[in-house]
Amino acid sequence: MAHHLDEWHRGSVEPDEVLVLAGDPTRHSLPREAWQLLELADGAHRARSLAVEAGLPEEHAFHLLYELKSRGLLRPATVAPEDPLVLIWAKSSLVRRLLFMLLERERFRTLIAPNAERMQRMMERKRPAAVLIEGDDLAGRVRQVRQTSGGRFVPLWVISEQPLRGLWVRNLRVQHIRKPFEENDVLNALAPLRRSI
Repeated sequence: MAHHLDEWHRGSVEPDEVLVLAGDPTRHSLPREAWQLLELADGAHRARSLAVEAGLPEEHAFHLLYELKSRGLLRPATVAPEDPLVLIWAKSSLVRRLLFMLLERERFRTLIAPNAERMQRMMERKRPAAVLIEGDDLAGRVRQVRQTSGGRFVPLWVISEQPLRGLWVRNLRVQHIRKPFEENDVLNALAPLRRSI
């Protein structure tokens, strides 16, 4: 049994790899979690999205996907979709986790900025297609994003109980998502990103 488990944990796939069914899985003895991943591998979802959708820890899912690839049951998709990249800069770990799970499941790539310094580096190096902000001093956070080289014109949403007020809100093009948020509130706000790619 230990040998069988070790066999399923010898390699890994990249989080952004997109996989599609390539062989007949009925000819193989597979763990239940592997079947879950095979059902979800549609050539559109990245490995990280598959892990989230299957409810599996990423490391475990990546090992399973690697083994399915090595057995010829999955192969890289010939045309990988360009999923929009969204930066999450939230103080609440619960909000970060909820947004991460939602966006990855819905085929958005995500970056999570734990602090202002990392946010600035991510904005400059990764150039996200949108930014979601939650936490204290929202006005300060918005201004920090807008001052980065990648954040001047990026679509930006503040997640808060009340919309921000003042002329600066319009000048800095700040949009609002009500907190607590529903999944559809976030997905509707980000829908234009899908139409722009």
